[in-house]
Amino acid sequence: MKLLLCNVVLALTLVAQTSATHAINLAAPAEVLLHVTAAAEGTNWGDAGHEAAVLRVLVDGMFHQNLVLFAGSTPFRYDVLLGRLPAGAHRISLERDSMQSSRSAGATHLAQLATTVVNPGQPEAEAVQHAPFLYARPNTIGQYSDIPLLLWYETRQEGANTVIQYSVIFTDEDGGTEASARVARWGRAADIEWIYQVTLDPHHQVVAEIYQGPQHHTHPFIGTHVDAHPLLVDATDNNNVSDRVSELVGERPTLRFGMAPFPFDLSHTSREAVMDAHPWSYRIMAEEVTRQGKVSAHPGIGQGKIADPRNYLYLEASAQPTDAAMGFLAKFRGDPHWYSSDFGIGYFRIDRGGYFRSAIQVPPETRWNNLQSLLVTCDAGFNPNLPRDAARVKKATCGPFAIDKLFRVDAAYRPRDLENRLAPQAELRLGETRELLVR
Repeated sequence: MKLLLCNVVLALTLVAQTSATHAINLAAPAEVLLHVTAAAEGTNWGDAGHEAAVLRVLVDGMFHQNLVLFAGSTPFRYDVLLGRLPAGAHRISLERDSMQSSRSAGATHLAQLATTVVNPGQPEAEAVQHAPFLYARPNTIGQYSDIPLLLWYETRQEGANTVIQYSVIFTDEDGGTEASARVARWGRAADIEWIYQVTLDPHHQVVAEIYQGPQHHTHPFIGTHVDAHPLLVDATDNNNVSDRVSELVGERPTLRFGMAPFPFDLSHTSREAVMDAHPWSYRIMAEEVTRQGKVSAHPGIGQGKIADPRNYLYLEASAQPTDAAMGFLAKFRGDPHWYSSDFGIGYFRIDRGGYFRSAIQVPPETRWNNLQSLLVTCDAGFNPNLPRDAARVKKATCGPFAIDKLFRVDAAYRPRDLENRLAPQAELRLGETRELLVR
């Protein structure tokens, strides 16, 4: 993208009804992104009552969206989608939203405001033009929970048409997959969901729009647009969305998010790689689940709790299982115990194909350089108790399996790769257990 206008605002503090304004002048209609570098005194996403300051973003004096300063008291750059603005002069203003800000949030300090103008014909123009705006789930207002952190898109061709799919990383999910199962099956407490997909013909006209609704069902989008941008609302406790914004939000207080979309290639990695590319997302995830009481020294199984995210061995792998599922076991020198990703529970094992993440809970005092053995198991994904199941057992396999990455998160919740040598890709058959470290 071409950065056309940049206005630096130093040491500007927002309190009460004060505001900061950024002026732009467009020679022609264009999509505009706003970049805000800001910090809020006395805030921390993990501290109840001090979670965040919230700003209101206004365009030409009209409310446009909210900006939740989730990164706390350290200056952080937030990238915001403003959408299509007509040609001419515009004033983009930021003011404190006292109603939505945490009760003990201090003053907000703005270090920089800048804009990016995305003109037609630029490679990312269509993806920006169709990116959704998302309203917060009504039961999260005032709870500082399940907020969207990142919006990325993937593009693919289907015949002559272009398909753009948008996905969101949320801080957590208040419902859906139980927390300990989520970490075992997905390697994270954060939630990742695709929310919207648009199909464009060779003339750049929309031929289809869909979204991921409740129960992960796909629905045609028949809701409201602002220009080409669809309006969606987080509709379920596991962050599926709906196009029924007016019905679900109504006149109640809400938050409207416009996240600047960015491209990400997942052809050779898992969706969680988006978090790796934005490592601060691990900290926000960890702070939220800790604040909400979902972190425990003894989390148990199926209790809605996990261990401290720093007490897991994380891995990325790829496989193509058929009627089979994988689990992982780790052992450290000097420790007689084997630690399991699935705790012996079939549901916690990985039964999906492609690239995936998992995690193994380990003791807090674990020395990472003492990792001695890492095993993968391939077990049946069903109970073969009928004669016709014999044929399924013969075909059951985990397919070609590869371990691609091992990492931990450090004291500041930043992902850190481990330096162990990893075994090459090989066929993993039903009933096999394989060592994944090369000594």
